[in-house]
Amino acid sequence: FDDRKMVRVMFTVDIDGSISDFEITEVVNSATREMQEEALRLAKMLPKHVPAMVSNVENEPLHKVRSKDNIIIFF
Repeated sequence: FDDRKMVRVMFTVDIDGSISDFEITEVVNSATREMQEEALRLAKMLPKHVPAMVSNVENEPLHKVRSKDNIIIFF
C-alpha cells in the first residue's frame, strides 16, 4: 500500500461545468514521467462537472462560479 505511486492533478471547473487548466501539483514515491503523462491524459477525459455555487449576501440567490478541483491517481 505505501509503495504505490501517486499523481495529483489540479484543474479548473468553469461556470458551464467544463474543465481546463490541468496541472500536476503532487507526485509521491517517484511516479515516473510516463505515469504523470497518463494521469494528465486521464484527467482530461473527465466529464463535465457541476460548477460551484455561492451567494455573497444573505437571501441572495446562488450563482455559479469558477473553482479549482483535483483528482488523485494511484499506480
